[in-house]
Amino acid sequence: MKPSELIGIEDNNYFAGLSQHKKIFNTYKDKDCIVAYRNIFLGTAFLIKGKIEIFGLVILAKHLRWGNRELLRKPLRTIQVLFLEKGEDKVIVTDEENFKIFERRVLLEGLKDE
Repeated sequence: MKPSELIGIEDNNYFAGLSQHKKIFNTYKDKDCIVAYRNIFLGTAFLIKGKIEIFGLVILAKHLRWGNRELLRKPLRTIQVLFLEKGEDKVIVTDEENFKIFERRVLLEGLKDE
């Protein structure tokens, strides 16, 4: 699944946020790279399989902060918290193998912090 399909964006959509994050998103928006995603009340949280690593992005709902949707790159641990949050929406995994790698990386990061 492509990020542009998931979010339903058009070429002229504008995201608020850091230019680094927008550049990363634009690199992957038309590639089949989504590992897992969840639509939550804040917006959409999803994992992208990049060239080197898996990373997490959150697109906040419109009018939540700046009037436009905001794009944020978040650490894997934060994405896991959003995925585990209770609610009606479930996490949809599109790539099981890379999702298991994501879970292992989060555990490894937890060990490094202690």
